[in-house]
Amino acid sequence: MEIVYDEGRLKKYVEGAIEITPEKPMLIDKFLENALECEVDAISDGKEVFIPSIMEHIELAGIHSGDSACVLPPIGIKEEELKTLEEYTKRIAIELKVVGLINIQYAIQNGKVFILEANPRASRTVPLVSKVTSVSMARIATQVLLGARLKDIDTHRRKYSHFGVKEAVFPFNMFPEVDPVLGPEMRSTGEVLGLADSFAMAFYKSQVAAGFAPPVKGTALITIAKVDRQHALLVAKELAGSGFKIVATEGQQISLLRTA
Repeated sequence: MEIVYDEGRLKKYVEGAIEITPEKPMLIDKFLENALECEVDAISDGKEVFIPSIMEHIELAGIHSGDSACVLPPIGIKEEELKTLEEYTKRIAIELKVVGLINIQYAIQNGKVFILEANPRASRTVPLVSKVTSVSMARIATQVLLGARLKDIDTHRRKYSHFGVKEAVFPFNMFPEVDPVLGPEMRSTGEVLGLADSFAMAFYKSQVAAGFAPPVKGTALITIAKVDRQHALLVAKELAGSGFKIVATEGQQISLLRTA
């Protein structure tokens, strides 16, 4: 799986894919540029659906969900979008006649909610949602599978003032020759969870737990792919405002000056 932006890269990928598996069909989708990705773990008894929380991915769509960091409760999804996510999740789970757990991944672009995939099974994020929300999703799902109804189980929406941030753990330090750039194919080998009263501290804890302690001072090198340069100025301003010295390659310097 790969995201391509021009005919040359598409041709190269197709030729390579056909050489590996000539008998397999190829699916080509339109990629949602600059879309926020999120996902929902829910429990259904075939009639009703329980959603403990919605997870917001920190990376934009295009990074495999297993490699993305995510925060719950969400911090950047509008109220009307949250209502749409809940409505879609309930309708899909009921229509698919799901009894037990279901995971649905979404993307939001310019206020419009897109359904990426629906998996009627337990997801790797179920333990994380359970930990942050204090909802034992596995226990409730098991009760439902054994014939219990959600209306007879305590499924009221919990209120919590803390944040949880899931971060992926990667093996790049053991394979220095491997390109660490992330994409639609999963490359992580584990994940960690940071809990705190604020999103910033929860995110920081998740980074430390994953083996990367973000620096609080020093010099930041900015080198961005051409398609992403229009978004680099905001990042540069935030880094400079935090006291970092900014350096960039020649092409990046010209782009930043023009954007400024």
